[in-house]
Amino acid sequence: MRYSAGIESSEIERANGISNRVSERQVVTSQDSLTSREEMGRFSARGSFVCRCDDCRLPQMACICKYRPAVVADVEFCLIMHDSEFRKPTNTGRLIADCLATTRIFKWHRTEPDPALLAFLANPSYQHWLVFPADDETQQSRIKSFMPSNHKKTSLIILDGTWQQASKMFRRSPYLNHLPLISINPEGISQYRLRRASKEHHLCTAEIAAELMKVAGEADKAAILEDYFLVFSQHYQAARSSHGVKQESDQMKRLVALNRKQQRSDSISDHRESKTEES
Repeated sequence: MRYSAGIESSEIERANGISNRVSERQVVTSQDSLTSREEMGRFSARGSFVCRCDDCRLPQMACICKYRPAVVADVEFCLIMHDSEFRKPTNTGRLIADCLATTRIFKWHRTEPDPALLAFLANPSYQHWLVFPADDETQQSRIKSFMPSNHKKTSLIILDGTWQQASKMFRRSPYLNHLPLISINPEGISQYRLRRASKEHHLCTAEIAAELMKVAGEADKAAILEDYFLVFSQHYQAARSSHGVKQESDQMKRLVALNRKQQRSDSISDHRESKTEES
C-alpha cells in the first residue's frame, strides 16, 4: 500500500493559541505575492488571544525554540501549500522549513500559479520529484525509482494539505504533470495526533519529509527532523491542557545536546576565523 505524501489529516482543529506565521526567510514567493506572507501571519483557530512565541508560534509556556535544529541536507524540499494550511497551527510543513533553511513554500493556485514556483520548476539546476501516491493506473508510468542526479540538486515537492485537498491539487495542477512521481512505503504508522486522521496510514507532512530523507540516504538527518516533529507534538499537546511539558523527553534531550554541540563548533570556527584575520 502506498502512503499519502505531504498530507495533513482532517479539518478538525482544537488549537490552544498557536500561530502559524512562517518567516519571510522561509517563504519563497514572487515579489507581488505579499498576500501569502500576510496570510501566514493570521490565525484562524480558537485561542488567538494566547501569548505566543514570535519564533516557534507556540504558546510561551510551550516554546520549543531551544530545541530547533539546523539541518544541512543534500535534498531540498518545496512545499506547495493549500490556502487553509497557512492558517492552521497544527500544520507540520513549517517544521521542515524550521530545520532546513533551503525549504521553499509556495501557496497553491489552480489557475494562476506563482511565477516564482514556475521559474523554480523550470530551473535546469534541479531534478524535481513530485511526492504523491499514484493510485490511478494512468499515472503508473510516472512513478520512478528514486535516483539522485550527480549533476543536479534534488528537489522534493510535497503537496501540503488534507488528503482531499492534496488530491485536488494533484488533479488540478497541470504545471506539475511533467514531473516524475515518487511514492514511499514507511514501515510504521503516523505519530501525528493533533488532528483526527482519515486513515491510519496517512502520514503528516513532516513525517513524509523524514521518510523521503531516508530514501535519499540521509537517515541521520531524518532522525533529527523526526525528533523535532515529536517535540512539537509533545509541546502542542501540553499547551492544549494549559500547561507546559512537565518532563523532558528523550527527543528533547537529543536536540538540546545536538544544538550545544553545534554552538561549540560554531564558536571554534568563529575563533579560528578571528585569529586568521588578526594574522
